[in-house]
Amino acid sequence: MPGIAIAIVIGVAAFIGIKIWIAQQNPAPRTEAKPNPAAQISKPATEASTEQLEAVDRIKQVLQDLIRNFTQNTDQLNNDALAYNTSLERHKESLQKLVTIEDLRELERSLLQQVDEIQTANQTYRRQLVEVNNKVKTQQQELERLHTVATKDFLTDIPNRRVLEERLNEMMQLARRHGHLFSIIVFDIDHFKKVNDTHGHLAGDRILKAVAHSIDQQRRSTDFLARYGGEEFVLVLPETSLDQAGVLADKIRRKVGNSKFTFEQAPIPITLSAGASQIDSDAESDTVDELFKRADAALYRAKENGRNRVELAQP
Repeated sequence: MPGIAIAIVIGVAAFIGIKIWIAQQNPAPRTEAKPNPAAQISKPATEASTEQLEAVDRIKQVLQDLIRNFTQNTDQLNNDALAYNTSLERHKESLQKLVTIEDLRELERSLLQQVDEIQTANQTYRRQLVEVNNKVKTQQQELERLHTVATKDFLTDIPNRRVLEERLNEMMQLARRHGHLFSIIVFDIDHFKKVNDTHGHLAGDRILKAVAHSIDQQRRSTDFLARYGGEEFVLVLPETSLDQAGVLADKIRRKVGNSKFTFEQAPIPITLSAGASQIDSDAESDTVDELFKRADAALYRAKENGRNRVELAQP
C-alpha cells in the first residue's frame, strides 16, 4: 500500500509540472511584412488556455483527495491490525487458563467474530483499492489528453510551436556534439489574408488543415513538421543538406500548388512560398535563432520575388 501512495504522490508532482510544460500556445498569425530580426524563435508564447489550467488544478485536487483518503485508510488498517494482534495475544493467554467446555466455546465464538470482522474489513479495503485504481486510471487518461492539447496544434493536429522549439534545440545540441547536419524549411501560404477576407475564417481553417496534411504527406518519417503560427509551417530535416532541403521544398510547393482546394464548391487557388536554411558548418557558433532567421530571410526573398517559389539561405 505505501508503494501505491508513493506512486500517487509522484503523479501529483508530474501534474504540477504540467503548468510549466504547457505554458505556451501558438502565436498570432504574422503578416507578410519583412521579418524583424529581433523577433526570434525563442520569443515567449502566450499563456496556456484556461481549460488546460483548470484541468490541471482539477487533477491535482483529485489526487490530493486520493492521497488523503488513502493515508487515512492505511492508518485505519494499521490500527485494526494492531488491535487484532492485541486481541489474539489476549486470547492466547486466556487459553492457558480455560478449564471448561463452555469456556472454550466462548473463546471459539470470540475468535470467529474477529475472523468475520477481519474479512469484512478486508472486503472494504479491496473495494477502496479498486476505487483508487479506477480514479488513478481516469487521471492518467486526463493527463494523456492534456499532453495532446499541450503539444499538438488544435487546428491542424500537428506539433505546435513549443514542441518545434524543443526539437530544434535538440537538433542543435546533436550538431554541436556529434556534427550532425540538418536543415529547416519555413513555408508560408501566399495571400492567406485574402482567403480569410474573401471566403471567411472557416474556409481559412480548412485551408490550413489541408496544407498541413499535404506537407505532412510529403515528409520522410525522420522529418519533423510543426505549425509555427498563423499560416506558417516549419519542416525540420535531419541529415539533410541545404540543396536537398531545397529540392524537397520545391516538391512540396508544386504539390500544394497543383492541388484543388474548394470551400462550399468555390475553388480557392493556394500556393506556398518557402525559405530553407542549413546549420552552419561551424555548429559551435551557430544558434537556433540564427538558423531560423536565415530561413525567414530566405522566405521573405521568395515573397519579394513573386511568391510561389523557394529561396535558399546561402551561408
